[in-house]
Order: sequence, then C-alpha cells, then structure tokens
Amino acid sequence: MITIRYKPLKNGKYSIYLDIYIQDATGKMKREYEFLKIYVSEDYSVKKRLKEADKESVLYAEGIKAKKELEFLNGNYGLIEKKADSQADYLTFLTREVKRKTTNVDYNLALLKHTKIFLKDKQPIFAEITRDWCEDFKSYLLKNVSQNTARAYLQALKLFLNIAIDKGFLLINPMQKVTLPKLQDVERTTLDIDELKLLIQTPTKFGYHIREAFLFSCFTGLRISDIRLLKWSDIRDNRIYLRPAKTSEKIAILPLTENAKEILNLLEKEQNNDLVFYRLTINKSTLRKHLTRWGMEAGIKQHLHFHAGRHTFATIGISNGIDLYTMKEMLVHSKIDMTMVYAKIVDKKKVEEVAKFPKLRLK
Repeated sequence: MITIRYKPLKNGKYSIYLDIYIQDATGKMKREYEFLKIYVSEDYSVKKRLKEADKESVLYAEGIKAKKELEFLNGNYGLIEKKADSQADYLTFLTREVKRKTTNVDYNLALLKHTKIFLKDKQPIFAEITRDWCEDFKSYLLKNVSQNTARAYLQALKLFLNIAIDKGFLLINPMQKVTLPKLQDVERTTLDIDELKLLIQTPTKFGYHIREAFLFSCFTGLRISDIRLLKWSDIRDNRIYLRPAKTSEKIAILPLTENAKEILNLLEKEQNNDLVFYRLTINKSTLRKHLTRWGMEAGIKQHLHFHAGRHTFATIGISNGIDLYTMKEMLVHSKIDMTMVYAKIVDKKKVEEVAKFPKLRLK
C-alpha cells in the first residue's frame, strides 16, 4: 500500500513523501518512507481543494505514486506467502477459495470456469496477475458473455484478489484501477397476472419440484439459490427466516403470501431431510430447458427462466400497491435503485395498456 503524506516544515510549507508498506525478503511486512523533495503550501490529505500554485507539484507526486504502484502490480516488490516465494499458483488459490465461498456460488463457479478457459493450459503465478492480465481477462469476458455478466464476474474477481491480499499473496489489488463495464439496462422477463394464471393451468410432467419451486419464486421473490437451500426449519409463523445466499449479511424475514402457503401445504416432507425442495437437484441448463418448454406450452411469448419468477413477484406486487420500500425489503435489495427498476417496468406496461384504449372521433 502506498499513501501520499505531507510533513510540515518550519517555514510553513509541507514536504510530500510516500508512505510505503511492503513485504521484505523474509516475508515480514515493513514500512518505508520516500521523500520526493516536492514542496507545497498545504496539507492536502486534510484540505481537498488544490491551490493553483500547488497543482503541478501534487499531480507530479501522484504520478510517482502511480509508477510505484505499477511496479508492485508487475511483481517487482510484494512477495508471496510467508517465504520469499513468488511462484505461488494463482489457479490453485482461486479454486480453493471458490470452494470455500457460500455466497454468490453460481457466479464464483462461472468465474472459475471462464478463468480456466482463458488460461488454457497455463498455470500463472501471482507475480503474473497484473493489471494488464486483468485487462486481458476483461476483454475475453466481454467477447464471451454479456456486458452485465462480465461486470459481475470481474466484481467477483476483485473480491478474490482482496482475499489474496489478506493472505499475503498480493500487496495491491491489480483490479484496483481496472474500469468495470457499465451496467446495461436489460429487458427483464416478467409475467403479468394473466400469464401467471396460464402457466398455473398448464400441466407439466417434468417433476424434480421444478413447477412448485418456480411458482414459489413467483409468490415469494426468492432466488433459485435460496430456494434450493430453503429448509422447513426456516419457516415459522407463516414467515420465512432466511439468510440470502447472495449476500449472507443479514437474516431477512419474509411474510408468506397465501399462494406460497398453498404450495408449501402441497409438498411432502422427506424423512431426515429438512430441505423443502429436496428434489430440485438438476443443473441450471436442464432447469432452463424445462421452464422454456413449459412457457411455450402455456402460450407465453417470453423466454422463461427461473429468475423471471423473482421479477414477476416484484412487478405484480408493485402493480397491486406494494410500495417500493416494502418491496426492497422483501427482495432483500441493498439499494432502492435496484427495486426502482421494477417500478419502471410497471410504468412501461401501463403505457402499453393505455395505448390499447380505442380512439374515438370527437367531431
């Protein structure tokens, strides 16, 4: 880690220096100070607005800092693990940490899969995981997955590299200065109440709790990852007490709708198995195929996938008067902006419906 600091001088000016925290040859962390012989009139670690007279000096100091950080990213300084061993295998680390993670499991597994494809037969060491490597991986992702998916994988990568820093494998996160792809607005598959009725009325033969699990998502807003892990012991007093798999930060308390209760009453409990949807063991690809066929047989034009259940819960709920802040809590969103997307979908549907109103001649 490198920080620009300002040392006060007797003449009232400040000397700019770099506070560098690095790992030495024995594996111990040590601190170094590098005075740049650059002087300014203010301590800009406190005062944020640059004076015109100091602007060039501060920018020059920031340039030196950036150069030093680049040297760290390229493996010229930070050493790996407790010994002076810069040959630690990155893929071994990533594989191990992905297996340990209990949140965002699908994204983490997909990140690992794409990392292996990107690397081909290479086994990079941590010294090779530089900013340039991250930029190349970003380019690969943008060619092979959607922009939003690439963004999600890169966010996951950044988190794993932070773990690498905590474990002493890296000094600075090489993803730190990599610009993430912008989040794109995408058309969300969502069913209206009539389409949901059509789906319910269409018989299915595929089993595996697919029908029950998808409809349960439509009536609770739960993600597939949470439905797979839902236990009978999580359900008390007509409420679900759940720690979402995607965040795991807090326990969400979700009141059950009448239809959700009805689905639970139809399910049989398996002896010595607390999982509610214990038969939902098929992979995502097979699950998507079954849902797509179900949607087609129901006459639904949209391409059906499991997350459409969550979207459906949100849009039907908002359409029927559930306010945005309540819906935010029910979907366990961290920000209201995420919930407002569904309000926009509802508004768009209103415009589409109004357009169907017959035009009459007034004269």
